[in-house]
Formats: sequence, C-alpha cells, structure tokens
Amino acid sequence: MTKIDMSYCAFGSRILLKHLGRLKREMEGVRNRAFEDPEYVHRMRVATRRLRSALPLFSSCFPANHVQDWEKEIKRITGTLGETRDTDVQLLALDDVLKNIEDPNLETGIQRLFLRIKQRRVDLQKRVEKELDHFIERGVETAMMESFRALLGRARIAESPEFSEFIFTTAIERCMEKMADVLSYDDFVRDPGNVEQLHALRKSTKGLRYTLEFYDAPYNKELSPYIDEAKTLQTLLGEIHDCDVWTDFLPLFREDEAQRTRDYYGHTRPMAKIRRGIDFLCNDRMEKRKFLYENFINTWDRLFTENFWEKVKSALLERSPGRQSGEVTRK
Repeated sequence: MTKIDMSYCAFGSRILLKHLGRLKREMEGVRNRAFEDPEYVHRMRVATRRLRSALPLFSSCFPANHVQDWEKEIKRITGTLGETRDTDVQLLALDDVLKNIEDPNLETGIQRLFLRIKQRRVDLQKRVEKELDHFIERGVETAMMESFRALLGRARIAESPEFSEFIFTTAIERCMEKMADVLSYDDFVRDPGNVEQLHALRKSTKGLRYTLEFYDAPYNKELSPYIDEAKTLQTLLGEIHDCDVWTDFLPLFREDEAQRTRDYYGHTRPMAKIRRGIDFLCNDRMEKRKFLYENFINTWDRLFTENFWEKVKSALLERSPGRQSGEVTRK
C-alpha cells in the first residue's frame, strides 16, 4: 500500500454510507414520533455508535481534519441520544412494573418516579432536536456523504478489487485487538461488585461485536455466529448496567422527592406512600441484577468451555495463509 488501499477505503466508505443513511432515515421519526415509538431514538443512537466505531478504522482514507470534525459532531449527537435512550428504557421498565404489580400500595411511589422521569424525557427531547438542527446546519451528513461517494468513484476508476488482501490483514489485526481487550477482563468478572469493570467490559464487547460486523461481508458471513454470541454478552452486561444505574439513582431520587415534599407541605408525611414503591423497586432491581449476573457468568464460562475465542481466531486467520493460531486459555 503506497498511500491508501483503494479497495479497503471503498469497503469502508460503503460501511460508513450504510450507517450514515440509517442515521438520516431516523431523523424525522426522532423529531416527531419519538414519544409514540422510542425505537426511533434507539435506531438512530445505534447508527451513530456504529459510525463512531467505524470512522477510526478507515480514518487513513480521508483528510485528518475532516475525520476529526466528523467524530466531534457525531459524538455530540450520540451523547444526547444516549441520555434520551436511557430515559426511554427507564420509562419502559417502569411501565412494565406498573402493569404487573400486585400490591396497590406500591403504585404511588412508582407512578411518582414515572412522572419525574417523563418530565426529564420531555426536556431531553428539546436537546435532541437542538442537536439535530446543529448537525444539519453544520452540513455534516452532506460532507460525509460527498467524501464517501467521491472515494467510491476513484476506486471504480482504479478498478480496485472488492476485497483486497489488506482488508483481511486489517480485519485480523483489528478484531484480535478487540478480542484481547474483552479477554483482559477475565480476572475481574468473578466479583459481582466490580461494577466499573463490568461496565467497561460491556463497552469492549460492543466494540468487538461492531468490528466483527464490519468485516463479516468479506468473510462470507462466516463471522455471524460469533457476532451473535458477542451480542448476547453485550445484552446481559447492558442489563446488569441498567440495574446498577437504578440502584445508584433510586436513593438519590428518594432524597430529592423528600425535599420537594418538605418544601411543598412543610413536612414529609406523604413520603411514606412514595417510599414504599421506591424501596420495592430498588430491591427488585438488586434481585434482577443477581439473576442477570449469574446468567452472564454462565455464558462467559460456556464460551471458554466451547473454545469460542479460539474459534473466532481460527475463523479470522482462515483468510491469512501461513499464520498459525494459538489457543486462548486461562492461566
């Protein structure tokens, strides 16, 4: 490769265009129908996260200042969408709790919590729309699309192959890096109290999943089973993190609501009804976390038992003649 591998850059441009298109497709729904269907926000957030994951892989294909600007702008919108999606997930969880609750004495506190989070969600919608306006006014989507389109044209003129050897070399390097990062948490996962490490592992697993997805097409979709397993791990870790957020947030909410009540009534006697529901929910999330953590550990151990990590290596190295795989084991 002298300057850039045109095949690799065309491959990257197609990936980036796909997720940029998905981002653009969700804009109208995020603006006008997000309260009716929270999946608009979810899909748009996923598109921005995949863009953020893909851009560093193909940054050498574009001017550095352009890539830096794109990353900055996408990070802005991803952050706001992330807060909004987290709030949507909380509202969906509370709605499910309220539908299935058997003790009516618990409803007051949970309904009050639902109200406060709903109020925050309304405020966040204004921020989302402001970020969308900024994204459009800056012309980010148009600039990215034009850059990707132009590069695809140059690759066509150069008659670049669809998948060059450099694509596979890079796939091996990138996926191995991501897999090593995931495995680096093996010594931490046995302690359910390692909240920060489990959350970081979720991010690492997401990075591995996305990177495998990006390179799945050159491998004729042979990476798909490993992507599914990474998604399973990521989902379990994400749900554990959701429980951790609840158990951190609920005591603070209880204190804030007590202060609101004191300011309004001059005393906190009405808090008795509210506190029952909040305490119930806090205990419920802690019990759910125990269940999810057990499922996660069982899944984590199963992957080692089934030589999952070795199979991922073998699948990647299959397209790299002359290279030998080594076993992935625990000490």
